[in-house]
Amino acid sequence: MEGTLLQRHAPRMVIRLLALALAITLSMFALTGRAEAACTVPNSITNGQVADATAVMGNFNALKGCADSNV
Repeated sequence: MEGTLLQRHAPRMVIRLLALALAITLSMFALTGRAEAACTVPNSITNGQVADATAVMGNFNALKGCADSNV
């Protein structure tokens, strides 16, 4: 018997750990999907237009409500 038990099984353990790390990494990407909600904003603001703070807050509140209802 040459070497200790750890020395004889170390290469096999390293390969198993690398395979496990790869499997975990791939599963993180495979299980995530793109979430899309049909959220609309009540106020349309165009580029170059002076934005009213009430309209901007209305848009933010509408998006927050939509996001909260879809979570």
